[in-house]
Formats: sequence, structure tokens, C-alpha cells
Amino acid sequence: MARLLSALYNGEILDKEMTADFFKVLSTHKDSWIPRDLPDDLKIADKPGALEGVRNDSGVIFVDNRPYILCVMSTYLRPSATEKTPSPIFRSPPGACSIAWRARANMEG
Repeated sequence: MARLLSALYNGEILDKEMTADFFKVLSTHKDSWIPRDLPDDLKIADKPGALEGVRNDSGVIFVDNRPYILCVMSTYLRPSATEKTPSPIFRSPPGACSIAWRARANMEG
């Protein structure tokens, strides 16, 4: 997902107009996990997904001059923890931040 989002962000898949439309659609407000504890004025283009015991969210976080990609995929969630725990995405393992930064570096060329 990170490679796909990076290629889309860099205009390697769609033309400029369609890329802008793609990120506009993904930026539409929805109940998803990435933006849950982030500032409301921050532009986030993400696509969440869920199945029983599984939660996923992938997107581009448009921080001024430092946009980055974040993809989180989790499994084996207990029903009580899946919906009531706020932002489990941000309680990630230590290596997750380095993955996000590598994705950002790929976006910058």
C-alpha cells in the first residue's frame, strides 16, 4: 500500500488532474483510525478497512512541507479492544516510525 500511495502521490500512475481528484476523494471525512487523534485541520487522505478482528488504514498525511505515508494493518484484535480503544494505531511498535519515514523519503525522490 505504501508503494502504491507513493506512486500515486508522485504522479506515476495517474495524470495530474486525476491524482488531485484521487486525493480529494480520499480526503473526504470518514470515521477512520489514522486521523482519530490528529488535528482537525490536518489534511489526511486515507482508506480504512475492517473485518472481524482486523483493522487497516493507509493514507497520506499532508503535513506542511513534509507529507508522509502511513500504513497500519493489525490482526487478532479482541472485540472489546477494536472499537473502544482510541487510536490503537499510534501505539505502534518502535520500528513503525522508521517505516513511515522511509516511505516519506520515497515520496521526496
